[in-house]
Amino acid sequence: MSNNKSSIISPGEKWDKYLNIFNKYGLNDIYFNYRYLNLYISKDSHALIESFVFQSDGEIFFLPYIRRPIMDSSNLWDFETVYGYSGPISTNENTEFLELAWQNFKRLMKKIGIIAGLIRFHPFFNNDRFCTNNALEVHYDRDTVWMDCNRD
Repeated sequence: MSNNKSSIISPGEKWDKYLNIFNKYGLNDIYFNYRYLNLYISKDSHALIESFVFQSDGEIFFLPYIRRPIMDSSNLWDFETVYGYSGPISTNENTEFLELAWQNFKRLMKKIGIIAGLIRFHPFFNNDRFCTNNALEVHYDRDTVWMDCNRD
């Protein structure tokens, strides 16, 4: 794969443009929107809303999160995806592409001082499929139960 580019983006027009791309894949949801993430940031907080973006040959990997400073540390941070159904979304399920995305994610996180993180997956998107075997240590937490309330 060539033409690899990884970046961290802040809320704004660029974020919206990326999310719009995922509409045709059925992978856009409120949980990926920075406006929703903003609901979990207090005004006096030092937390940041960001998204990691990896691009290669026209394919995109997108992972929004909240970055928070670790108390009593100098330039160390942790991150978590927002409460709800979040996690990574990708236009490509190719293992090579996903491994490159996660390698670049880890490299950038280390570069900006992030030492730990929590990723919640979206059970209706099954976006855990975008997490390759060696990318992360994944722990099962619980079942998600839903009930169809439509009247027939």
